[in-house]
Amino acid sequence: MTITHLQRAFDYQSISDQIDKIGNHPPRFTYFITIIQIIIFMCSMITGEIAKWGFSSERYLNTVPTFSNHNITIAFTIADNMWYGPDTATILNYGAKYVPCMRELPKIVNKKKYQQETEKSFGCCISPEGDCGMMSINDCHSYSSNWTTNGTLCSSLIENGQCSRIVLRPCCYGVIGTCSIVSEQYCSALPNPKTYHKDSELCSDVNCFNGICGMGTLGNINGETPNQWWRFVTPIFMHVGIGHLFLNTICQLKLGAAIEQISGFWKMAIMYLMSGIGGNIIASVVDSTSFSCGSSSAIYGLIGVDIVDLLQTWQLETDHKKIILSLIPQLILILGIGTLPWFDNFAHLGGFFIGIISGYAFLPYLHFGDRDRIAKILVSRSARIGTFVLFLVLFILFYIVNDPSTLCTQCKYLNCIPWTEGFCDSVWT
Repeated sequence: MTITHLQRAFDYQSISDQIDKIGNHPPRFTYFITIIQIIIFMCSMITGEIAKWGFSSERYLNTVPTFSNHNITIAFTIADNMWYGPDTATILNYGAKYVPCMRELPKIVNKKKYQQETEKSFGCCISPEGDCGMMSINDCHSYSSNWTTNGTLCSSLIENGQCSRIVLRPCCYGVIGTCSIVSEQYCSALPNPKTYHKDSELCSDVNCFNGICGMGTLGNINGETPNQWWRFVTPIFMHVGIGHLFLNTICQLKLGAAIEQISGFWKMAIMYLMSGIGGNIIASVVDSTSFSCGSSSAIYGLIGVDIVDLLQTWQLETDHKKIILSLIPQLILILGIGTLPWFDNFAHLGGFFIGIISGYAFLPYLHFGDRDRIAKILVSRSARIGTFVLFLVLFILFYIVNDPSTLCTQCKYLNCIPWTEGFCDSVWT
């Protein structure tokens, strides 16, 4: 738009003064957050296991000892990481969004209770070789071994010499807290995440999510109830692979730098973190069965902020049709990317929505007359109040609703479409 056109439509000097007042800020926050994300990803690659690169999954067979000189062949499937990065266990330990690490879910609590009831009938089984382990009477007899009585722990039999060593201990494996009483060799043959509890005898004595979730503690005083609330935040800083990090970094530097130039360090930080955290909360409320990480929710929030900036200066644009047509393929691409593993469409859409609200709340704006100025002040203040109320409601929903994912069992397909066999195994639990 030419200066003559601006002067005809608006008070050009007023617009120019407003632009000068907003200033041109260096994108320090954008660079800072990007460097932190790169460092954390490099640490995950160095300290964790690297997953096999690919687009499907592989089936593995292992023959391992069970009890009393018996062997068994176990089969399991490991999903590939299409982005080339750490394995599932490392990603979870570095803070991916995963609801079972953040709060109790009825299906997991019920599973634990069922296991406790089942193990009430367990007793110590002693093999002819003197090895022992906890199991049911039927399982013990299948090994041609001697069974004691219900509730008799093997540790009590070592003291009187009836048992020479305990060879079966609880093994936690998988991302949903599955536990079996097996040999150490059996547990070692299973894929990560896994934890062999050498100081316990029954699965009801251990909390599998201490090993699955990692990060030092489950977040609760008693160390038993999961409450890692910080997983609303940590997914923003963790990425699942080099390709994932590269795509997000390019988008973040381009979009974030442009927004921070007009908003400044602190407002940019608020809008970025609010979008990222808000998107993760919405995703956690809607879908408790999958896990994800990445700064995508925050980046999609920046897309929302950018749209707000466009709407705030709509009067300065000349080709409205071109702008709208350019946005449509972008939004389609956004939703399409969300169907790939480790990308969370609920977090994307949630971050996008929060980004629009936070954009109205914190983004500097130009006004075109007194009426427009008053209207934008009211919208900005209303958006700030609305943001606070929205976050409050989302937190209440997350911690009160039992398991929202049961209301829509097919919603997981909005997050990941199995384009090939095993394509989504790494994120579906």
